[in-house]
Amino acid sequence: MGTINFSGKVPYYYLVLLFVILCTGLQYRLIRSPFGRAFISIRENEDLAQSVGIDSYRYLVILVVISASIAGVAGSCIPTMSASSIRGLCLFFSVNLVMM
Repeated sequence: MGTINFSGKVPYYYLVLLFVILCTGLQYRLIRSPFGRAFISIRENEDLAQSVGIDSYRYLVILVVISASIAGVAGSCIPTMSASSIRGLCLFFSVNLVMM
């Protein structure tokens, strides 16, 4: 089996499209699972969710980890195609982005 070269724009587009489809599928499956129902109940009324036995702190930590993973995949796709973003992204600018 041959190697796939992602240095061109078209193969890279399909790689990013694959990541988008995978993340969308993950989110779709997650929301429709019992685990996702707990997320929805916490979003609607956190006090009521805790009163029926849902550990909201645990679920919110898991949700932050999932969100950060998806954001990490999206963030890793940006600098690989644009070399100017690597040179132009200084420490001060990146700290300002994190603080926003």
